[in-house]
Amino acid sequence: MKKNNVFVYLYPELSKDEGWNDSRAVVSRDQVIKKRYVDKGYEFNIARFVDDDREYGIGVQPDRVIRSTGWKDANYQALAERVNPENYASVRVGGYHCFDCVRRFALELYKLNQNVLIDTDLTEYFVYRIEDENFDYENYDLEKAFNNFTKSVLKYDGFIDPKMQVVAERCVHPVYGMKDMVEKKLSGLLVGLPQYWQDKYLSK
Repeated sequence: MKKNNVFVYLYPELSKDEGWNDSRAVVSRDQVIKKRYVDKGYEFNIARFVDDDREYGIGVQPDRVIRSTGWKDANYQALAERVNPENYASVRVGGYHCFDCVRRFALELYKLNQNVLIDTDLTEYFVYRIEDENFDYENYDLEKAFNNFTKSVLKYDGFIDPKMQVVAERCVHPVYGMKDMVEKKLSGLLVGLPQYWQDKYLSK
């Protein structure tokens, strides 16, 4: 029986334009990785590409650094296979960027182990979420993460707010853990709207 869990941080590049180089954010992020995963017995892996030797600035010592292909090739399938996700009870994923590289990587992991969840707190959104005075260092709050994605969503003039479209089209996949919340939110927004919208977002 699989007992071990793993948290994989995908870090193909060190971005200097989204606050990660802020020393407070780096220290706080390391604390979250440690308290949320390492201290709870998760194996901690960093996944990156073979030609990426730039400093990734994580202070928590990883159990493994997994590399595959070149950054230009970005073969997420090969990278995911080297994690050996089928050997773990659960896989949690963070890194850059939530709806791009991290998503592609998580979808490949999901093919090998369906107990995969993206911790959106530990993506580029971290520098914003850590500003919340009630931020939970020890647990990933899915409902709060979902609300952060949808807090500005409104129904107006018979159309769905573009932000809700992003949530519906991206967060509905199981790797985000928000499918039920997305559909519940949409069912309320879609009341009274043309069948087209209901078919577009609720039939997936």
